[in-house]
Amino acid sequence: MQKLKFIKPKLIKPKKLFLGMPLAVFSPEIYFGMIFGYLMTDFLAAKETGLQGKIKSIVFNIGKWRVHLHHWLCGLIILTSLFFININLPFHQFSFGILGGMIFQGISCYPDWHKVIVKNKKQDD
Repeated sequence: MQKLKFIKPKLIKPKKLFLGMPLAVFSPEIYFGMIFGYLMTDFLAAKETGLQGKIKSIVFNIGKWRVHLHHWLCGLIILTSLFFININLPFHQFSFGILGGMIFQGISCYPDWHKVIVKNKKQDD
């Protein structure tokens, strides 16, 4: 008889929540946006490295290399672009917080967050 495996839900560790408390004093919109962005991304992203999340990862091949645009990297590109392009978003501080939470979740929850360009295993000629 096989033993059933239950997936333990991943909760935000209190230590991670308290890191943003000083930010909540200066900008509650950014702070609550970060919490929302973290939880939303945690829900939509894969639970472990190598698994498929609810939203498909952006991965493509260039020659012998595989490029993975992690969600934290996409969030960073969007956030950086918004700083240089003067677009006035509704609830812009909350939007910045959402992107910050998305970036934080991607970097803090996956051990391979830094592996953006890797050599394809198929083409080891």
